[in-house]
Amino acid sequence: MNIYFFKNNSINNKITINKIFILNKYIIKLINDYPIEYIFKKVNFFSINIKINNNIFIPRIETELLINFINNYIIKNNIYKILDIGTGSGIIPIILLKNNKNLYINAIDINLYSIIISRINAKKILTIKNNKKIKFILYDILKYHIINNIKYDIIISNPPYISYKNLNICSNNIFYEP
Repeated sequence: MNIYFFKNNSINNKITINKIFILNKYIIKLINDYPIEYIFKKVNFFSINIKINNNIFIPRIETELLINFINNYIIKNNIYKILDIGTGSGIIPIILLKNNKNLYINAIDINLYSIIISRINAKKILTIKNNKKIKFILYDILKYHIINNIKYDIIISNPPYISYKNLNICSNNIFYEP
């Protein structure tokens, strides 16, 4: 069975039962507070659509504030080498490099999906030249203490920071994040 939408006396779009089933599945997820960002597998961040998935935390406004703070710090202190621990979607080092062309960044994460998504986002957002200045590395910082003996000007980390006692004031969609 097919359902057709008509506009101006012509068939505009055909919706199959399968598409209706998928739409209903997403509606049920949304009703149960599933994050819409995970449904669309992207989030708008600094006016850029970045790719994410449900293995990665959703970047929020607080992350934008952190990036603005770090950008100002980089400019005032002539920063060149950065380590980003727990890079997630890679958006922090990507935006920093987009705004500061002289940086060299190692971004690490324990999650292979994060590294893959980060590389996709960097390729989409950064120029080829700048893409070579950022390395996304699968790495467990808790197992190893030194990364190639490199000295960094700053180390960045934006881990989850909601305490268990404050979870009750958060939106229920937070419970779907890793």
